[in-house]
Amino acid sequence: MADDDANVVEGYVLFFEAYGYTIQTAADGVDAPAACCAWRPDVVMLDIQMPRMDGWAVARDIRRMSVIPRPLLLAVTVLYARSAH
Repeated sequence: MADDDANVVEGYVLFFEAYGYTIQTAADGVDAPAACCAWRPDVVMLDIQMPRMDGWAVARDIRRMSVIPRPLLLAVTVLYARSAH
């Protein structure tokens, strides 16, 4: 999982580990592609809005890697639409 919000990461880690999953994290998008290549996870959760390298760029980098099988890429975000009121 790559997300720049430590509180969000902590919540996901607690949730998934409670269900028996092993989680590795990256604090930003820059570290995520190398971590993915080294660890070879089944699923990569990417925050869309991260500083330095956003989730879209990380996803493109992971898709370019010759890792077989390719991980499922899952985009997550806490973005919300504000009301015009």
